[in-house]
Amino acid sequence: MVPDLGVLPDGIRIDDGATVPARVGSRFAPGRDAPRCPDAGRRTRATTALVLPSRGRPCYAESTAVPRSVVYAHPKITVWHYPTPGLIHHLVHEPCAGETFREALTAGTDAMMLRRADRWLSDDRANGPLTATDEDWGTKVWFPRTLLAGWRYWGVVMPTQALGQLDVMHFVELYREQGIVTRVFDDPDEAFAWISAPTPAS
Repeated sequence: MVPDLGVLPDGIRIDDGATVPARVGSRFAPGRDAPRCPDAGRRTRATTALVLPSRGRPCYAESTAVPRSVVYAHPKITVWHYPTPGLIHHLVHEPCAGETFREALTAGTDAMMLRRADRWLSDDRANGPLTATDEDWGTKVWFPRTLLAGWRYWGVVMPTQALGQLDVMHFVELYREQGIVTRVFDDPDEAFAWISAPTPAS
């Protein structure tokens, strides 16, 4: 039995529109049902677009018809697992750094290993430059562990900030040298279409 790793943060809604009161920055065990909504008479799965009520818009631009489950949820970043095509997808809602950034990426790596995913989609449009500490952690801790988990393909939706773009391109070149098939995008729908292909082309 997969342990319950947490619940959605305050104010985030799932597919029946009921608000889930919960602590911020916690995780779901991949593939589990979402917690029972107090205003709903049934359990739902967190497989449709999450909406931040304060912003009133979907957290991602792709079709919500693709089944997925939340593995980490926080007002600054959300991470999902898609059983098909074996994808980890994170979306930054506002600049994210430090413990929250590292917890979110670690949750994605855990899901990749557990669910045997081999691709990652990073939607970093809202993110800024990384701190030196986060860069060092990403290179020395997160990347080796994620590579061992089976990571092969990476699609990146670029930050809108120029400094953030420079950071991302540094990692794109670094990870390409380590064998990760990588492409960068400005449009999240194009990125999702590419990463969802049976064998994404470089």
